[in-house]
Amino acid sequence: MESVENKIYCNDSGEDKMLFETRGGAKRFIEKSTGLRYYSDYSPMVSYFCKSCNGWHVKNKEKPQTETSIIGKFLDLFSGIWRKRLIEKEKEITKKQREKAHEKRISTRLDTAYNKIGSQISRLEIIMAKVNLYSESLFTIQNYLEHLTEAGISGKKLQDVHIILDELSEDINLIGQRKIVKTEKNEEAG
Repeated sequence: MESVENKIYCNDSGEDKMLFETRGGAKRFIEKSTGLRYYSDYSPMVSYFCKSCNGWHVKNKEKPQTETSIIGKFLDLFSGIWRKRLIEKEKEITKKQREKAHEKRISTRLDTAYNKIGSQISRLEIIMAKVNLYSESLFTIQNYLEHLTEAGISGKKLQDVHIILDELSEDINLIGQRKIVKTEKNEEAG
């Protein structure tokens, strides 16, 4: 019943198979070969379309093929390799993106810290300039009062001015010392 003329090598399954141009031709072959079931191990029961051969084959099993064809195995292998390469590439890109984002965060933090330090230094310079100005003014006033005292001018008003100047001098010295201590602490922390 099998004719050698319609047997070809199927690249998809890796075996010699019968090939039919139409589904109807394959079904007619199955119907004619029903008697072979009693005399042979091979008795076709199902037809299916083969993309590799671009035609119809028959098989003696009713359940679908479970064995992967050679082309299927090759495609599975190729797709697995390709998928692995894509995953590795995505990991590499993701790692680079994380590194760039981390560098950007650090750069932003450094810029912010630098700007804060710069503004603090500017404020400190202004305060120190004022303290120096007050100190010079106080020194000038104290010199003036000493000249008045040497000249013999005295009295209650002169004593009150001395007390106020002494207190002001102490305040100015304390302010200057606090700013210097804060500056030293900031330099140690930085």
